Amino acid sequence: CTSFRKNRFSRFLVELSPREGEKIIDLGGEPEFWKTVSSRYEIHCINLDKIEFDADEYQVNLRTSAGDCCELNDEEDNSYDLVFSNSVIEHVGDFERQKKFADTAVDNIEPMRSELNPRTRHAYEVIANSIISRTK
Repeated sequence: CTSFRKNRFSRFLVELSPREGEKIIDLGGEPEFWKTVSSRYEIHCINLDKIEFDADEYQVNLRTSAGDCCELNDEEDNSYDLVFSNSVIEHVGDFERQKKFADTAVDNIEPMRSELNPRTRHAYEVIANSIISRTK
């Protein structure tokens, strides 16, 4: 893990403040990022290849699977409370694939009770900023 990615991960935990039991999908993420987290989250890491890990080393409830993060056909829309992705969008391909990646991330977020919920707004801002910065 680079310090840049660790800092972004720490910012995610502080700013979005996931609550115990929340379901988080980590698109392109590795179990290693979740090793130091002491809260009881439901984490699903999806990568092109399934990553094996020792569940006894984690306090989060973690599972991994193989899949294309631009097309999560096995995942139901709105099935996660939060979506996390750390330095992945720039690796999924051209601009069209990057848009598919962002759409997939948004489709998997459980709608919040209020349209003004800062957690929802922040998620959309992060995705939009990632795409906008790639077009400049």
